[in-house]
Amino acid sequence: MIHNSAVRISAVVLVSAAFASAGQLPSADEIARRMVEHESRRLQSMYGYTSVRRYHLLNPGHKTEADMLVRVTVSRTGAKTFEVLAQHGSPSVCRFIFTRMLQTEQEAARPEVLEANRIIPSNYSFELVGMDQIGGRSAYILKATPRVRTKYLIEGRVWIDARDFAIVRIEGAPAKAPSFWVKSVRFVHTYQQQGPFWLAAADHSETDARIFGLTNVDIDYLSYSLNPPDSERRASGADVHHPVVLPSAFVPLMNELK
Repeated sequence: MIHNSAVRISAVVLVSAAFASAGQLPSADEIARRMVEHESRRLQSMYGYTSVRRYHLLNPGHKTEADMLVRVTVSRTGAKTFEVLAQHGSPSVCRFIFTRMLQTEQEAARPEVLEANRIIPSNYSFELVGMDQIGGRSAYILKATPRVRTKYLIEGRVWIDARDFAIVRIEGAPAKAPSFWVKSVRFVHTYQQQGPFWLAAADHSETDARIFGLTNVDIDYLSYSLNPPDSERRASGADVHHPVVLPSAFVPLMNELK
């Protein structure tokens, strides 16, 4: 479920109280500043990557289901290209919904759009609302309010790792409704550590549409291959596109989706 349980809320309160009593909570502005510094270092030291994702859509009311396996290549500038490896289920979902999702992400990664949708102080105002434990690590919880409501910004909460100041979790909704036909959208986006970098781990969204009702979409980020620095790549003659080796547990899945 997207909404936190009472147990999780209690844990957040207890962790927040413990840090507050110790006088260890920085301001929201300080957390945001260090978050931006971390992101700037990441952008400077990352040379792109290749990954594989599994997209899964389920609409219980219309008994509609579909899966798509996609290879994603990200350049050092953040530009993205997608290659569909396999698909299964509703052809309409694969052709129209999944394809549109990939197109939207590709558009959002364009340099002229990317800066406007980053989670940074120029796009959001932040309020520190507590502390939490994510994967055994302490994290600050910031309430993020968009300064301008666009389809690329969100309204919700952002979890910032207290050690690395990397974003480790985001919960919320689009700042601007995607369409009249969409009544509401809620999502959870989580991150995982890949070497020195924090990269996407999973997405879960629940969309309530006026005609189609409730639709759940899950995205699993199955594998990453980080590009080496430019000097190493030139020395080895390697291409920027790296083959991604799927975990053995997902090899049957790919065969099934073909």
